[in-house]
Amino acid sequence: MKKLSSLLALTGLAFMVAACAPDPATPVEVAEPETPTPQPTPVTNNGDGPTLVVHYRRLDNNYDGWNLWLWPNEPTPGDGDRYLFNDKDGYGQVMTLDLSTTNMADSTRIGIIVRTDNWDKDVSEDRFIDLVFDANNEMHVYLMQSTPEIYDNESDVDTSDRIISANFVSGRMIVIQTTKEVALDEDYQILVGGEPALIDTIHQGGTKRRIELAEDVDISKPIDAVVDFGEYTSTSRVELNALFTTDRFNELYYYEGQLGMIYTPEATTFRLWAPVTTNAELVLYTKGHTARQTDNQGSAGVDTPYQRLTMDAIGQGVFEVIVEGDLHEVYYNFVVDGTEVVDPYAYAVGVNGQRGMVVDFDRTDPEGWQPGVRPELTNLVDTVLYELHVRDLTTHPSWNGPEEYRGKFLGLSYEGTTYDGVTTGFDHLKELGVTTVHLIPIFDHAIIDETRLNDPTYYGIYDGIFNWGYMPHHFNALEGSYSTDPYNGTVRITEFKQMVQAFHDAGLRVVMDVVYNHTGLSADSNFHQIFPGYYHRMIGDQFSNGSGTGNETASERAMVRKYIVDSVVFWADEFKIDGFRFDLMRLHDVETMNQVRQALDEIDPSIIVYGEPWDADGSQLNGAIAADETNLYRMPNIAIFNDQTRDGLKGSVFNEKEAGYVQGITSYDSRIKLGIVGGSLHGDISSTESFTVNPNQIINYVTAHDNNTLWDKLQLTHPDTPDSVRELWQKQANAIILTSQGIPFIHNGVEMLRTKPCIDPEFDSCDATGTFDHNSYRAPDETNQIDWQWKIDHANVVDYYEGLIDLRLSNPAFRLQTSKEIQDHLFFVEGTARGLIQYILANNAGGNEYKHIMVIHNNNEAKEVELFGATWDVLVNRDLAGTTVIESISSLTIRGSETMVLVTNEDLPVSFENGIVMD
Repeated sequence: MKKLSSLLALTGLAFMVAACAPDPATPVEVAEPETPTPQPTPVTNNGDGPTLVVHYRRLDNNYDGWNLWLWPNEPTPGDGDRYLFNDKDGYGQVMTLDLSTTNMADSTRIGIIVRTDNWDKDVSEDRFIDLVFDANNEMHVYLMQSTPEIYDNESDVDTSDRIISANFVSGRMIVIQTTKEVALDEDYQILVGGEPALIDTIHQGGTKRRIELAEDVDISKPIDAVVDFGEYTSTSRVELNALFTTDRFNELYYYEGQLGMIYTPEATTFRLWAPVTTNAELVLYTKGHTARQTDNQGSAGVDTPYQRLTMDAIGQGVFEVIVEGDLHEVYYNFVVDGTEVVDPYAYAVGVNGQRGMVVDFDRTDPEGWQPGVRPELTNLVDTVLYELHVRDLTTHPSWNGPEEYRGKFLGLSYEGTTYDGVTTGFDHLKELGVTTVHLIPIFDHAIIDETRLNDPTYYGIYDGIFNWGYMPHHFNALEGSYSTDPYNGTVRITEFKQMVQAFHDAGLRVVMDVVYNHTGLSADSNFHQIFPGYYHRMIGDQFSNGSGTGNETASERAMVRKYIVDSVVFWADEFKIDGFRFDLMRLHDVETMNQVRQALDEIDPSIIVYGEPWDADGSQLNGAIAADETNLYRMPNIAIFNDQTRDGLKGSVFNEKEAGYVQGITSYDSRIKLGIVGGSLHGDISSTESFTVNPNQIINYVTAHDNNTLWDKLQLTHPDTPDSVRELWQKQANAIILTSQGIPFIHNGVEMLRTKPCIDPEFDSCDATGTFDHNSYRAPDETNQIDWQWKIDHANVVDYYEGLIDLRLSNPAFRLQTSKEIQDHLFFVEGTARGLIQYILANNAGGNEYKHIMVIHNNNEAKEVELFGATWDVLVNRDLAGTTVIESISSLTIRGSETMVLVTNEDLPVSFENGIVMD
């Protein structure tokens, strides 16, 4: 199965003014990570503009493949680009760049990464250069291999040989990599807590030595490698990565208790898990923003904490401090070995997530809030999912709601809006009849600069107010740009609860898109700064990049797994979230997903869990335990997206010109049938094609937020076909989805022929013609918003989708709960013409009121259809859909591009065997 899109967020875009740039390269959410080898950016130096000269030295003298990635950071963040070294000198390689020829011409600060085209980095964290030019309009900087400092003068650089890396590879084996070979064994030492460890054997290996210890060492103490180079020694902390999943490590450091902020009116307990930390402190602030920032009331923030407290080690790697008094709405951070970081468990944050916030959640409950109460859902297959972005329904002028609520949580749930006689926004959702709204990320993603929400220049641009949000910053806190006041951490909480309550009162459930598979920052993330290497899968000292965004989290490690489970429980319990969609779920392990499912079952078994069964760029996770379709049988009541039927219906998402079944391709019938039977083993669906145990494990869909909208895809495959024909294709695509077994998923706006116009053809997310945007994660509202005129112009399509949803939810035959029920009641008619898929839901399937239901899909010219001598009532044809009988028929010629649903209570002169209707 091919991978669907993940967010390929690549360094070069500063996602918020107060934060470092993300890893690595320009963010690009594409249908599949198709990363061609970048071509060198022309490097020029004509002397007309300010010139940056970067000197880079490697002690191993191996410069093959190394280049620079540069991007504007201040005053305006922007895209990154690849630059090659174009000279050399006695120091090393040199790149000379006239900045006036780049997008950094007006920058005062730029970001820099030394990397390879595979995104191996010399230094893990992002670095920045404050541009100051000399009398010759030049600035020279000096970089040294594996050294984070940026030097102004060559004489300041330490060019001595050193340890490049030191890593445990097993319980007693350490590998040390040095810049040059050190021949004598006695020149190597391992120190544990400052004391020499007993070495058994040192294995020869040039600049890479394997050192075998004579006994297990105390990994609760700092462990350092020391190499004597003669005139000097080099010391490096030994990385523990290989030990993180061992029983011994977990016995020492696994902590079962609650972490983060634990509030009571009398006192607040703060707990931080930081096993390799020698000193931890708590700092408390009166405000969540800095002194150079002014909040919505015109009040400047603070830079200095009003209190600093030492935290005590209480065992299992946990530090704790208890602060007396009511700390509600007090802001806080931790200081770990001198570095200030935001609590990874922070449940509330100030503007741009710079500081955590203490919250009494009882005070955030809106009037009428009932903990634990959610709309009833009997079975997971009773769900009809509708995916949307918080901003999309309300930012177009035709929404007609309050200006202050546009793009906000409160706007999404605002009632009573209309445009030219049709409902818009929240009322449209209720009218459409879906059961569940799937919100793409609403956690704090640190991409949008929340200090610029009232800045008109931040709108209508790429990398402005709009972003999909797939670069996580704080997993347990809400995104502030969707609130009316991002400076107050409680406002976003209360307003989100008001939104959830409005949905629940309307009978709509709420699914949260979660992105635990990676962090928005890598070396600069609070996770890595607190415990380097633990939360992420590493390849030596490099971040494994299975997410395509610079890193991937290590869910198989006990405390990462605990974090994920704790987080989903928090959202389900505190905010009554009704489901979770896991981004790139294959980057998680089966045990983690099962623990998530088990924990949510204890709250409410009707909470739905589903995810993408792929990764983005390969992973270090063992495939035998990866949460993908091959292991789905080991994950009961967890569902995955069905990309086979998706691509079969409309053509591959990786090829905008490729057509599918609805455009007339007849070779994809088996893919369509796979979705019809809910991904289960059935009739001519082989064991190699099927992947579900029960239909509640499949999400059938045609389109989602990423890739082209369905309407745009249909136009790209057939630009010369009349709109009236493409409209039939648009209707048939989801007619197939909404009559198939499993859980249907609909993309916001597909019911009104949603399009995503390309605003700027220069951006690589636009198609080759510059017409449509297939990857609108950073495009402005003008690309992403719903224009409610579409609902008027395409009222017949809207009505059709409403009718299909009503039909599905009114008839249990389309919502069979087990694979056995599908095998016992769903039978294909064999021998039909190419492009005709015909099946019968027989013998009152699911307990429905009709003895037999016939579903017919025809994707090309008109065809005669066998009705087996019975009279049938038509509920769906290519013009109308619903529960009302359109006409009664005893013979049928089905038109092209038509789906029909027929019902009868007559007996049929056929038998039903092995998934086939037998004459």
